[in-house]
Amino acid sequence: MNRKYLLYGMGLANQAVFRFMQKRGIPAKVYSDGDKSDFENLVEEADIIVKSPGIFPDTPLLQLAKKLGKEIIGDLELFYRLKPPGKIICVTGTNGKTTVCRLLSEILQTKYRVLLGGNIGIPLFELAEEAADFWIIEASSYMLSDTLLFRPNIAIVLNLFPNHLDHHGNVEGYYQAKKKILFNMTEEDFFIYNSSDFLLSAWASETKAKAVPFSKTEIPESFLSINPSLIGQHNKANLQAVITLAKLLNIPEDSFKTAVQKFSLPLYRLEKVWESNDFIIYNDSKATNPWAAKVALETFSVVSPPTIWIAGGKKRGDDFGCLKETLKNVQRVYLWGENAEEVASVLRKQKIPYCINSDLEQILKEIQREFTRGVILFSPGAQSFDRFSSFEERGAYFNKIAKQIFNF
Repeated sequence: MNRKYLLYGMGLANQAVFRFMQKRGIPAKVYSDGDKSDFENLVEEADIIVKSPGIFPDTPLLQLAKKLGKEIIGDLELFYRLKPPGKIICVTGTNGKTTVCRLLSEILQTKYRVLLGGNIGIPLFELAEEAADFWIIEASSYMLSDTLLFRPNIAIVLNLFPNHLDHHGNVEGYYQAKKKILFNMTEEDFFIYNSSDFLLSAWASETKAKAVPFSKTEIPESFLSINPSLIGQHNKANLQAVITLAKLLNIPEDSFKTAVQKFSLPLYRLEKVWESNDFIIYNDSKATNPWAAKVALETFSVVSPPTIWIAGGKKRGDDFGCLKETLKNVQRVYLWGENAEEVASVLRKQKIPYCINSDLEQILKEIQREFTRGVILFSPGAQSFDRFSSFEERGAYFNKIAKQIFNF
């Protein structure tokens, strides 16, 4: 008997689910907050609620669904239940997921049929009609929190830092959402993890999967000069995670070295926008949390002249205290965004000069006027939703304004 689905929220993920279900003749109704229809009846009629990843877990619809004992899942869980054959490589972590997924995809394609989707911006059900030897899935904490039976063949966890606390309630809730990647793994599976992370090392001792550690300190010197765009300590760790899996799957070293050499970083992730004799501009709009900004600041912690940092975005109670040790090489900070005061409180304690300005164009004009040289780092360290629909839109806006001001 066909089970009845209610798709809650119609973002890109559930739009793809709905199209897939229509093709397969699977009964499904849709509801988004604000619809005029009566969600109580829709919930009562449904067997399974498929919620969009970003919907908070305490909405009236979900509270009713829990009260009625309805199964609540996301597209990752549904994909696992309905997907075509092929092994799943699931990558998660606070930062670095997109870089690692894209690089893994390029490396594994030298030997296998590979499809890439998930949080990287390609809905899983856009791919569900295709065939692959390996599915590489970038999974956010939102996606993992809505899983029940999901079991990847290979799980890769890159790092863990406090994030999305507004959604998960607290740090422990966020970590437990990430840990669900391991819940159903068996002795046949592999858990590749960053051994520098104490919590991940503890998980490695608990999981039934074969635990395979990696560390940025283990990366061969021969890899460090292959691709100059892979700068920073974080990319050393990302590379080591990729090398670890490539070796596990017996990819020839020449093949994955070639893939690393040709690789370009994801859009707006420490993207070098422009360089002159006086200024270098980096667009790191993809830094949507303080820890991602910390990684960027660490990358330029020893450059000369010191960094000029542009930061700020959506206010959601993030703790910017993690940045304290990375601010020593920052000569001035320009804040714009609704969380400016949250960042400013840390800067005051560290005695870092800063100013708050709501206009990015004015910020860049002032930098051009006040400084004769420097590294200009746009790394917001916050989500974009105070002004933009995505970090991509924010990044494109920064590039547009920077080109106008610096004439490149």
